[in-house]
Amino acid sequence: MLAMRFLSEGGEGPNMSLQGLLFAGIAFFLLLIIVGWLISVRKQDQAEVTHEAKTSVK
Repeated sequence: MLAMRFLSEGGEGPNMSLQGLLFAGIAFFLLLIIVGWLISVRKQDQAEVTHEAKTSVK
């Protein structure tokens, strides 16, 4: 169905400006999710290390 719509638009092809913006927005959103997840994992690892250091001193 999608291929038929592209073919029926003629030689100029589909308008990709909005689709490009949508893909860029989705890619940016996913990048922010990944970076946030990595930061949260790193903070949890640092908290565990400081807790182990306090218990081993006693």
